Amino acid sequence: MERIEEEKKRIQRADEERTRRTIEEKRREFEEKCKEELNEFQSLFTMAERMYKANIIRDYIHTYEIYVKKNGVTDEKVLRKIEWAKDKADWLDPFISKEDIYLDKFKIDEIIQPKCSTQHYRNEPIQSENFTVRSFWQKPWWKK
Repeated sequence: MERIEEEKKRIQRADEERTRRTIEEKRREFEEKCKEELNEFQSLFTMAERMYKANIIRDYIHTYEIYVKKNGVTDEKVLRKIEWAKDKADWLDPFISKEDIYLDKFKIDEIIQPKCSTQHYRNEPIQSENFTVRSFWQKPWWKK
């Protein structure tokens, strides 16, 4: 009788262990699926953000081209800058991903985030890590 009881308890412990392992395996699978979903969503969001920012650049370039034509600007430097900006938008666009020998060495999602925490004003030079720059795009209508 005692052996039968011990056998029943052994079978019950084995069943409980199988159930515990099954639950643990399903929990691990669920956690893994959660991580996959998060990574996939973050990737989707990142690509959407890149496309959005590429289109912001394109809208700006388009508006700038209208301004240049309206004011009869035919300066070669300005026209080169417009082409340069179009290339950068194509570099950023996830559907085009044009190569760029200068920017490809950087992490794209880090460089497209604003670096400054302070507000820049219209005529104020941009402060970089090592120097002050007055960007062409900060005041594109201004000629030296």
